[in-house]
Amino acid sequence: MVPWSGSTGGFQPRLLQRHYTRASALKRELQRLQDTVNTQHVQRRLGGLTSEQHRRRRSSRNCPPVSRSRSNALPLAAGRVTFIRQVTPYGNIHLLSLSFKVGKRLKGQFVKAVLDTQRAQLTIYAQGALSSAGPIHL
Repeated sequence: MVPWSGSTGGFQPRLLQRHYTRASALKRELQRLQDTVNTQHVQRRLGGLTSEQHRRRRSSRNCPPVSRSRSNALPLAAGRVTFIRQVTPYGNIHLLSLSFKVGKRLKGQFVKAVLDTQRAQLTIYAQGALSSAGPIHL
C-alpha cells in the first residue's frame, strides 16, 4: 500500500488517522513512507524520474582517481588562522594535532591562538591580553 495519493499532502490524512502508541512506531512508519516516496514517486522536476533514479544517473562529484593519488602536499598559504581553544587541566592547548604549553594558571579558560603561517609564529591571547608567543614548525 503506497500512502501517496498523487496530490501535495495526500499522505498526511492517512498517516495522521492512525494512533501510534509509541514514538518508535511512528518513526518506523515515517521512515517507510520516506523510502516509498523516494523509490516509487515520480517527480516532474526530475524529468519523470524518482528521486532514487535521479541520484543514480547524476554524475559523481568526487575527484578523478588521478588527483586522489597525488602524494605531494599543497603549499601552505601565507596568512593568519585564529583558533579558540580551552586550556586543559595540564596547561596545554591542542592545535592541528599538536600540543602547546600555555601555563597551568590558564587551565579551564578559553584562549585565542593566532597562527601566522607566513612568519611561522603562534601567538596566544588570554582575556584579550598577550599571553605568549613563539615560533612553530609547520
